[in-house]
Amino acid sequence: MKWFKHQSNMRNDHFVKTLRAIYGNEGYAVWNLLLEIFSDECGNDPDQELTFFVETLRKDLGISHRKLIEFLSFFQENSKVFWSFFGENLPKKSQKIKITIPKMRTIRDNYTKDVASNLQVNGKPYKEKEEDKEKDIRIKNPPTPQGGDPPDEKKLGSKPKTKRINPKDFEEFYSAYPKKIGPKPTEKAYIKARKTASHQEIMDGLHRYIAHLKKEGTEKRYIKQPTFWLNDGRWMDDYGSKLNTGPSKKDQILSAKKLKLPWGEQVFNREDFEPLVWGGKEYLKHTETGDKYELTHFEVVT
Repeated sequence: MKWFKHQSNMRNDHFVKTLRAIYGNEGYAVWNLLLEIFSDECGNDPDQELTFFVETLRKDLGISHRKLIEFLSFFQENSKVFWSFFGENLPKKSQKIKITIPKMRTIRDNYTKDVASNLQVNGKPYKEKEEDKEKDIRIKNPPTPQGGDPPDEKKLGSKPKTKRINPKDFEEFYSAYPKKIGPKPTEKAYIKARKTASHQEIMDGLHRYIAHLKKEGTEKRYIKQPTFWLNDGRWMDDYGSKLNTGPSKKDQILSAKKLKLPWGEQVFNREDFEPLVWGGKEYLKHTETGDKYELTHFEVVT
């Protein structure tokens, strides 16, 4: 059973204190439930990026879509969780969220970490069974058929040698990227991206992205995280065609008459909302209900 370490003094952690001060025990419960779900799904690789269906995740957490986005935004502001929402134009049941918890490895308990790395089981050094050793020997050194040639290594499933990547390539990419978050997950994403693109292609795409950000005057908190930028293949985007096209998304939303959210069908009147800055982010707050939504999550209804 894979599980994470619940420290007896978790309530005294600065982040948890802030979480409870703003959201009460609901925030405390959602944070621990998210850790449980992520730990259960990540297997032996807690550093990986996981994809969840929005509808499934919010049901598992027992909260609404709005609350899910609000909690994830708060976690990200405190560098506990990195996430991105995609599939806005798909039906609600098909929309997904990518999530990374950069410190998940450090909060997993010793038992899970030891078993995952095959170092210890029940406090004793791990010993491979003799039958497993013999099986490995047979796989690595299969018997030669009588009167025939040695078996073809390609048919035995031998893995091709992977091309090594110059560490300086990633250093150049990461130093140039305008938002430095999660260097280890970013390096994994970069290595994965290099399987389909050259270093120069990725850097060319990054330079186009940086030029686009400067042209749009994008605030740093709205810059896409490097891990998600790589995993989504954004170096292939033609940012150049967007540099001189009209107002930014923020201006379009603020000047629109009708708005909607990607996880619902309801259409709102823009005049029913007022701008609000809270927790370092820009929101639109409904003047009657008091509900607030992150500004960039809105879509303009034409």
